Amino acid sequence: MANKLKFGLSFNLHKHNGVWLINSKKVLNWVIKWIINLMNNKEIPLEKIDSIISLYSIGKAKKAIDEINLLLNDFPKNPMLLNIQGACYASLYKFDSAIESYNAALKIKPDYADSYYNLGNIYRTLNQPKKSILNYERA
Repeated sequence: MANKLKFGLSFNLHKHNGVWLINSKKVLNWVIKWIINLMNNKEIPLEKIDSIISLYSIGKAKKAIDEINLLLNDFPKNPMLLNIQGACYASLYKFDSAIESYNAALKIKPDYADSYYNLGNIYRTLNQPKKSILNYERA
């Protein structure tokens, strides 16, 4: 059975011993990337985010970080989680870890204004005005 995907990828689909097989490595790679993308775009349950923000708000940043780390196992490419993680680290004066979290969020979403703004705050706190202004401008 000949088929064509929306992006012009041609392939043949046939059944062998009850299993459908695709004869194109290019299509198989596309399907795998599509599935991975779907998995990475799962939405985090809102109550989990609310719980983490509540922990952070009442001064339980360490507990919030533990919760974030658990969620990052299921949502490793979620810039919002990494940004919140950075805020938690910053509240604990772990500025290197905060910077690392914000930069990880920006690797995933290079236009993520919240992380740039938070980096600006960190660099202002660390008395590094040039880096602070640069990040504020990017926000």
